Amino acid sequence: MSRGRPGGSGLLGPAAGPDRRTPEPRPSRTAGPDRVTCEQVAELTRELWLRTDDELFALGPRAPRGLFRLVVRSVAPEPDLETALHRLAEAAEVLPGMPRVVVRPAGPLVEVDLDVSQLDDPEHVAAELVAIVVHRLLGWLLGQRIDLRELRLPWPKPDHAPHYEQFFGRHPRFDADTLTLAFDRKFLPAR
Repeated sequence: MSRGRPGGSGLLGPAAGPDRRTPEPRPSRTAGPDRVTCEQVAELTRELWLRTDDELFALGPRAPRGLFRLVVRSVAPEPDLETALHRLAEAAEVLPGMPRVVVRPAGPLVEVDLDVSQLDDPEHVAAELVAIVVHRLLGWLLGQRIDLRELRLPWPKPDHAPHYEQFFGRHPRFDADTLTLAFDRKFLPAR
């Protein structure tokens, strides 16, 4: 798993010098020596998929490789985000290893609950990945980022809590009953 950049010291280690084949990284609100790049996360994810043969890294019920591709193919043709969300919830009911999804209106918002209770995930890595993937998938379907109005996470505030804003665009509420992504209902008819 130590296929880092040329001149680097491994997947997550610091590079000895700049990699001239890639553009300079963009400045970040959380820049620092402990910052992990998107490229490093993608490489780590691919490596874990290869080693575990499981899209959730063997951190819960087996999610066979190809599951996410199948889900995307089932929701992508839908005419609007509301229908795509309902298709996502249906897929979660029948596909092995996929966390259950509940979609419900909540006043001016729509809430998407992701049941991560079956994950063997004391550090919440897989749960965070599921939340990120669902949030990004919904944005991809619309062709724009979906600003979350609420992000609720069912675990205590971790040391890396300030980094959630980088991934979700907002700080979460911790110790919630469920993992919930909430956004404006105006996005539902959009496509």
